Amino acid sequence: MKKEIQIFALGRTIFAACFSLLLLVGCEKDDLSPASNEGEVTFVFKKNAVYSLNSLLDVASVKFVVSDGLKNDTLPSMKVSGTADSLATPAFKLTAGNYRLLSYRLFAADASQIYEASVKDGESFEVKPGVPTSLVVPADVYVQISTHPLKNILLGICLETFGPDQSLWPWSNDVSVYEWEGLDFDPDYGFVTGIVFDERFKNLKRLPESIDGITTLENIHISDCNLESLPDALETMNVRNIFLSNTKLSALKPSFFRQKRLNALFIQNSPLKEISNDLGNLKELYVLHLAGLPINELPASVGDLPKLESLYLTDCQVSSLPASISNLPNLHQLELANNPLSTLPASINQMPILRTLNLNGCKFTTFPSALKNNGTIRSLLLKGNPISAFSAGELGTLSNLSSLNISETGISNLSALTVASVPELQELVMAKCNLATAPAIPALPKLFSLSLEGNDLVSMPADFFPLVDGKSTITSLVLKGNKLTSLPAGFGVVNGMVNLTFVDLSNNPQLVWTIPEAWKLAKVYVNSNNTQVIK
Repeated sequence: MKKEIQIFALGRTIFAACFSLLLLVGCEKDDLSPASNEGEVTFVFKKNAVYSLNSLLDVASVKFVVSDGLKNDTLPSMKVSGTADSLATPAFKLTAGNYRLLSYRLFAADASQIYEASVKDGESFEVKPGVPTSLVVPADVYVQISTHPLKNILLGICLETFGPDQSLWPWSNDVSVYEWEGLDFDPDYGFVTGIVFDERFKNLKRLPESIDGITTLENIHISDCNLESLPDALETMNVRNIFLSNTKLSALKPSFFRQKRLNALFIQNSPLKEISNDLGNLKELYVLHLAGLPINELPASVGDLPKLESLYLTDCQVSSLPASISNLPNLHQLELANNPLSTLPASINQMPILRTLNLNGCKFTTFPSALKNNGTIRSLLLKGNPISAFSAGELGTLSNLSSLNISETGISNLSALTVASVPELQELVMAKCNLATAPAIPALPKLFSLSLEGNDLVSMPADFFPLVDGKSTITSLVLKGNKLTSLPAGFGVVNGMVNLTFVDLSNNPQLVWTIPEAWKLAKVYVNSNNTQVIK
């Protein structure tokens, strides 16, 4: 049994003097009255104000593709009839049932196709006998504010954000776009490559689809505003970098993950609770930076990003990582600070070029077992974890580790750091570990930088410096912010030699000490602010 579908486009007031109505419209089928078991469906085309000169113009007819769940049907061409404010098609018959509108094609008067669009996720409607039904489908209305194409798009954003009072707009039609704040231009050709929406656009809730009219746009920066959604148009644009900070964005639409050129994505301090598993579709992504988000997991598809080099997941609520993270062949920097992590997947040791691992402020109570015998990591940060001690057995051999930060932990015994366990260690940071006595520093042949800043050290032993082949390897020593009252007379002079080049003794107000002559001859730089050190 067939039933009639009436297609209408509702009118809307246009803000500027010049506009074109872009609607899907219809054609006649038959003029018979519907039978008693037939009903009418009205497709309502919701006008969407656009500001791009690339908008759809001069639409004369339309073809719809619908599905009843079993098969897809292309409906016959439907021609326009009516006025510019109310366009409609004559009645069209469909069999009663449930349908989805999948896509449509628009044609000019000469029957040439000028546009094809799929309807996001399909628009569902039901044909019931004797019961009118409506379905909203987007259509575009072109609004002209300026004759300059770029200005028109950007002033359209002002119109939607601030309303018609142009005195409130950050940009003016009377000023060259090259003088507008927040735009970046190619230095050689002058076209727009970047755009910044900041606190000037505090009430910006969405970017209109017309942003795709800026075909040269590569960088989008949105911060300190009320942004809630991003346009589907990103899917087909050339955007390379997106930075979103301090917004109200709570979800990313499926179309966002269909971008083909996105290289860097930064999202921070937004109410975004979930990252879709579609993340893995961003095959050109090099940098992923997520910070200050209430997300509690990273999708397994993160392992499907073949070009990802840097992953920042900081100040979130993530308690575990997917094992698929080991599938990232180019990842060299992994920042996980301030998450409730207490374990790592064993597969992390399979990452071929992972160099930096930041676990500051996490929840590890022992040395991360997954890192035992790691052969790639060079910089490991464990600051602020509730670790009280670790053993050489827990470390195994960290064959490439050159920098270790164990600040703000309970670690005081460094006996686990041996030539066998950390043969390449060059820098050790133990700031704010509540140390009352100086720890015994291991004799490591490549260790040259040591920081004991912010502890409770009152004095330092004369034999503090470890010896390798009769010489001290330490060249940089930070004792800033302790409680030192004195230092040994020949501190830092080992076998008549001074290997030090930099010493920070600042913020030890009770320290009374005279720098040895040997330091002066060696030209050691000493920071003695807020001390009683005599140079």
